[in-house]
Amino acid sequence: MLLAFVLGVDRVWVLTNSYEDLQPPDRKEFVRLVKRRASGYPLQYITGTKEFMSFEFFVPEGVLIPRSDTELLIEAVVEAGMQFKHILDIGTGTGAIAVTLAKLLPGTCVTALDISRKAVETARENARRRGVGGRVKVLHADLFTWKTDNSFDAVVSNPPYIPSRDLPLLQKEVKFEPRQALDGGLDGLKFYHRLTLVALHCLVTGGLFAVETGDGQAEAVSGIITARGGFKGIEILRDYGGRQRVVRCFRDKGGCDDGRTNRQS
Repeated sequence: MLLAFVLGVDRVWVLTNSYEDLQPPDRKEFVRLVKRRASGYPLQYITGTKEFMSFEFFVPEGVLIPRSDTELLIEAVVEAGMQFKHILDIGTGTGAIAVTLAKLLPGTCVTALDISRKAVETARENARRRGVGGRVKVLHADLFTWKTDNSFDAVVSNPPYIPSRDLPLLQKEVKFEPRQALDGGLDGLKFYHRLTLVALHCLVTGGLFAVETGDGQAEAVSGIITARGGFKGIEILRDYGGRQRVVRCFRDKGGCDDGRTNRQS
């Protein structure tokens, strides 16, 4: 992959032209990048790209790299069998969730939030590159102070969920990523309390609330949602490795929404 990147070709070309000699400038650059990668520097930051659900995303240093685990969160939304007019994506990072949902759900508008200005710029660029810039609105906002009078048909998030004490134990590649996008507080659950409150405030009746969770956290997150009240149909979805990965539920009647119900029977 590094060699293909240096030469500006695809991996198939590299494999089928392995007899070709590298020109000195290409060899020098290739060796430099191999050494950088060997130090633990993420491949995605070197190439500036990451594929997510068959879409290529621009990924600069300083923004969380999308993971394939998060694809289950997308599936949890799409497979709910609902019609979405407006979705809220909290902690958008590269915009992978927001942009992918806009691509898979034509006619749906997505508002995406992130506290990082670099993430906001990156998400806007990815929305533009994927042709959904007109339907994805990216805002610079702090989840803990952000307020809205808008109603949403779905609220989704892949928040920071790694317990602070575990950050030094992460593999070296992850340590190059922004701590702000990883640190979930003392127990890793800091953001789920606030996310649940925001979803309770701005979801329409029957609206979907779905969040990704870290390993072993799904039951605790489900408990946070249950304790808050105002939701129904709480379920835990497992990823393809059998790990509890996503918690999904729906806004119950009552509260501050306008009484609409978007869930199809």
